[in-house]
Amino acid sequence: MKKFLRSIAFGTSILVSATTPASAESWYKLNSRHFVLHSAGSVELATKLSNDLERFDFLVRQMFGIPDDPNAMPLPIYLLPNKAAVGALYKVPEVAGFFSHDIEGRFIVSHREVAMSELELGAQATLFHEYAHFLMFRNFRFAYPSWYVEGFAEYLSTVEFDSQGRFDLGRPARHRAWTLARDDMPLTEVLAGKQGRNSDLFYGKSWLLVHFLSTSEERKGQLGNYLSLVAGGMPPDEAGTAAFGDLKKLDRELDKYMRGSIKFSRSATPLPQPAAPALERLSPVDSAIVPLHLMRFIDKREEEALGELHQIALAIPQSANAAYEVARAAQALANNTEDTAKEIALWNEAEKFNELALKLAPWMARANLLKGEIEMHRLGNVSIRTPERWTAARGWVNKASDA
Repeated sequence: MKKFLRSIAFGTSILVSATTPASAESWYKLNSRHFVLHSAGSVELATKLSNDLERFDFLVRQMFGIPDDPNAMPLPIYLLPNKAAVGALYKVPEVAGFFSHDIEGRFIVSHREVAMSELELGAQATLFHEYAHFLMFRNFRFAYPSWYVEGFAEYLSTVEFDSQGRFDLGRPARHRAWTLARDDMPLTEVLAGKQGRNSDLFYGKSWLLVHFLSTSEERKGQLGNYLSLVAGGMPPDEAGTAAFGDLKKLDRELDKYMRGSIKFSRSATPLPQPAAPALERLSPVDSAIVPLHLMRFIDKREEEALGELHQIALAIPQSANAAYEVARAAQALANNTEDTAKEIALWNEAEKFNELALKLAPWMARANLLKGEIEMHRLGNVSIRTPERWTAARGWVNKASDA
């Protein structure tokens, strides 16, 4: 029996090595209270990022009175090797991280590149910036102007924690300093959200405005008044004049503020120590799937990803994850083709592999959701649609929500 088990394991390792590139990274997950952080490389660095992100979550919730839902699903985060890898995935070289969501859920993509100086945008600041977006979009009641959305995230991105959990709030965004010192953007354009091609300058000026309005005694309450006016329906540029007065005067004050000594606050009391994240190393198969998942999910290269996922799913038929990824890639391609025969074949393929995923992992929320989508698609293409069939299809979606 032991010899038989060894031969099975040996055979599986051959299949894995035959279907995964020799240079494939070994990925792992760090599971904490609010996050599932996917990364490769240094576990020590990723653990520090996970712990500081938990502290950051606690701090921002305390600052803005954001309730902590104990039943909320942890947020998936993917850490790529560097900023260039994120920019290549997003197809915008300047992008170092992003938060997004669709029917498969919310997620953040960032990087693990450590800043060599304060003038560089490092892994922690990028991650804090994107998570600030997540907290704003999920918990704030209104859709705020783009300058405040980015300025808010930049302001919070510079939070620093020491080893005891004490924090600095309001540190200068020095990674924007060179751009702000070299160039300028009129405040009227910032308030109107006209970032154009110079997003770095727009982010920097937005940060400067949020920082100044959050610390100035002379302008105390003006930012809150402005946001209330915008929330009430007033256009952002009009609200700016109503709340801040002479915008040229404010612009001059901002320039003087930038060239002065920007102060920040330091806490005396440390924040609670978060529980250590649980390390879960991914198998070679699941490690190979991570970049293919990102390829189909974000880069929208479903056809390329589908070919490679097929190889893995057929070679390792016991992988529910591989089967699901094939199914989701096939469904995405089916939704984007105008060839009727190809569409039918792709939907059939999606159904076949999703059924395999559910057979292997009946509790998999993603596969239950896709099952509901497939059933609803089928109902949309038949002449008889009984209430019972619609109820059954929605049942899979409900099962996914409960998983």
